Amino acid sequence: MARYFKRLTQIVIITFISLYCLIWLFSPLVLRFAINHYGLPQPLQLTAESSIRYNPFTAHLTIRDLEMRLNAQQSALKIPRLNAEISLHQLLFDKIYISTFKLDGLYLPITLNDTSFTLAGFELNDERIDKSTTDEQPAAEAHDFPYQVIIPKFTLTNATIALNHFNRQHLVELTSLSLANILLAQDEQEVQLTLQSEFNGAPFNVAIKGQLLHQQGNVNIGLHGKGIDLSAAQNLLPASTQALAGKLSYTGDLHLEIDDGTTRVKSDAFWFALDELNFAESAISTKVEKQKLNLHDLVITLDGDNNLDVNAQLVYELTNAHIKTSASPALTAAVNKLNYASDLTLQAHAAQTQVNIKTALLTIADLQAQQNRIAFEAQQQRLQAHNLVVNLDAEQAMSVNALLDYQLTGVFAKNTDTNDLLAEVGSAVAKSVALSFHDNITQLKLDKVVVTESQFSKHNQANMPALASFTQLQLAGIEYSPDVVAVNDIKLSGLTANVLLAKDKRLATLVSLSDSAASSTDALANNNSKTPIQAQAPEQAIAAKPKSHSLKYQLGQFSLQDTANITFKDDSVTPSYQRDVAIKQLHLSTLDSSKPAQKVLLTMQGSSDKYSSFYFKGTGFPFATQPSFTLDGEVKELSLPAISSYIKQALKYEIESGQLDLKLAAGLDGQQLSGELDLLLRGVEMIAANDYEMSLAKDTSSVPFNVALGMLKDSDGNVALSLPLKGDISSPSFGFSGFLTLLVKQATMSAAKDYLLTTFVPYASVLKVAMAAGEYALKLRINDLHYAPGETELTPEQIEFSRQMSVMLAERGAINVKLCPIATSSDLELVEQEKANSTEHITRLMALAQQRVDLFKAYMVEQLNVPSARLLFCTPQIDSKKGATPRIKFVI
Repeated sequence: MARYFKRLTQIVIITFISLYCLIWLFSPLVLRFAINHYGLPQPLQLTAESSIRYNPFTAHLTIRDLEMRLNAQQSALKIPRLNAEISLHQLLFDKIYISTFKLDGLYLPITLNDTSFTLAGFELNDERIDKSTTDEQPAAEAHDFPYQVIIPKFTLTNATIALNHFNRQHLVELTSLSLANILLAQDEQEVQLTLQSEFNGAPFNVAIKGQLLHQQGNVNIGLHGKGIDLSAAQNLLPASTQALAGKLSYTGDLHLEIDDGTTRVKSDAFWFALDELNFAESAISTKVEKQKLNLHDLVITLDGDNNLDVNAQLVYELTNAHIKTSASPALTAAVNKLNYASDLTLQAHAAQTQVNIKTALLTIADLQAQQNRIAFEAQQQRLQAHNLVVNLDAEQAMSVNALLDYQLTGVFAKNTDTNDLLAEVGSAVAKSVALSFHDNITQLKLDKVVVTESQFSKHNQANMPALASFTQLQLAGIEYSPDVVAVNDIKLSGLTANVLLAKDKRLATLVSLSDSAASSTDALANNNSKTPIQAQAPEQAIAAKPKSHSLKYQLGQFSLQDTANITFKDDSVTPSYQRDVAIKQLHLSTLDSSKPAQKVLLTMQGSSDKYSSFYFKGTGFPFATQPSFTLDGEVKELSLPAISSYIKQALKYEIESGQLDLKLAAGLDGQQLSGELDLLLRGVEMIAANDYEMSLAKDTSSVPFNVALGMLKDSDGNVALSLPLKGDISSPSFGFSGFLTLLVKQATMSAAKDYLLTTFVPYASVLKVAMAAGEYALKLRINDLHYAPGETELTPEQIEFSRQMSVMLAERGAINVKLCPIATSSDLELVEQEKANSTEHITRLMALAQQRVDLFKAYMVEQLNVPSARLLFCTPQIDSKKGATPRIKFVI
């Protein structure tokens, strides 16, 4: 019996050994035949060179040169070399122990499109699955997995995945994929993974090391990618996306902690970089040269109740960005550099999400934008936020609170057609801006806003000044809400304005947009005008009008910190008119639309040209049911000859000499105007219009007007008028009773000729006394002050003349003197006399004469202390008589 049992054992062992040897020997042929005829769907076939060999003694699988083809030209799968071995005896200990797994040279094609997914020639289509039957299947009961899977080392090298993604070819090359110390069990998992690969030639690497025990433990993940092409993702975006390109790089380490249902992700440093981004869709296109996002101290926590907490430090950098919209009007924008840095705390609990940022800083360098022929540029912007809190609640509107500081430097706005400057701001600073947004209501509170070195509307010409400019504008105590716009204090300094009228009465210093832009606007208006408008009854129109929101305006005070200079020049009249106005004081206070009973105060003081001055003081109740205002003021020493350019066309006369003093006391109550205007005209004389020629004066024209003025003059040669103001402001009337009363006054002689001769003998070199021809009056005359041709400065002899004249005027305080400058053709050294009558030479001669009289009066006033009100300008004249000399003529 023992011999029989021994014999049987030997037979069984030999049989198994023989069978194993046959399996080992013939497994390539058998497996290839079985797979080709029974395992693979047509037309997939293994090539004759494919070898799959199984060693049953060691449970070792060896694959060499395996290739699965769709046809003679197309391969569906290639495995040049694979070695795998399992330790079967470990199954006795509930372990699946894969002692060896090495795969080298894998080639795997994958095709993905809208309707199917093909892997290694096998088409996996979700539509083939009957979802109705699947949904009816009861859920399978979960069973514990009784085995441990142990893989000491898993190696995949030189693998290639050819991905056809929506007809776009991509190549994934796995240089090395290594898994070590793999342990997969019901309560314990452990793995170490290292991946080195390339996607379309761009390297990306992954390193993972993790260990879990009873669903708790740590996982460390290292990620690295460089130059990954984003064009592969374009098919995942909406059809409106026209272009997507860029190179994505990233590097960082993640530490994953799982403990008692709470998952926590930490990273000390993680950064993403995106270079050469090109994104375009139907409405907008964007190009960005460089972008980089740095995450520091990142902590993400997710608990068992799905409450999410995120904490991180963010740094974002952008270089050379360009944006263009296709909508009309098209907008193009560019940013040279943009930097953002902040901390971040995010809490998403239940239905409420809150974002907290303690400090954030945003800087933008060289921002440029262009739209509708207007180019905008800001050299530097800086926005700093403190304690920014954003609340998002499912049941309430979003709320935002923050404290902001904003700085802006080097702002320009230009007309692209002409390169004319629309606006320039040197710098703008807004400090302590409290922003609040609650219940869809925005509120702002600003401590202070300072704008410096700004100018507006400047043509691209060397000699054309800006329409307006200032050195500093300061606004303090600003508040904004849908109900109130309030500014506590406005201070303006360095204000300069240039109001220049061209010959066509166009404001020459005003920069306008191009004619094409205006024409397009007109075309739009014409199209709108063609739309028929249904007439409405007055009652219907009132009912259809929306209710206006009651917005309150408040201004504490507005003031000038220094002198504001305003230049007015009018080239539309001949000769051109110019006046310089200096506003030395301007103050406006207590403006509040919510307090109609509160009085508004206004004061203004200044001067015009060199000697004229003005002062105004006003009060008012602009927001009362019936607005009322008062205005008191005066103007002194306003020179009248310059305004002849505006009256000569209507009166056919020009003002040869004279000054105006004005006093105003006016009031407005509702629509009713009341008050009184007192005028004092000193030394007013008229001549025929455009009579610049001294020798051709038309006395027949000028004498009647001067005679009429003489009837109004007092003993000092002044005309005093009192004009009442009264009536409705839509058609005011001015009373002339005072004017008619003055017409009955007659002049009387103040002294005899002998008295005058005796009195003024000490000034014989300056004065002379004569009987006026045709008049019953004695005339005191001052000798003319002669100049050498072309000269304007005072000589020593002229200075002595001026001294004697000042002494005479000091002793005779009631005398006013008209200064009438006369130029001759010798001033320009003209050989041909007829050339002196040209418009160009007349203008030059009159300017030279005016310069002489300006310098003379300045010397008399500033050096000899003669009151400027006693020296009255005349209109410059030209004397073309042969032998005439340049001079200043004095008229008393």
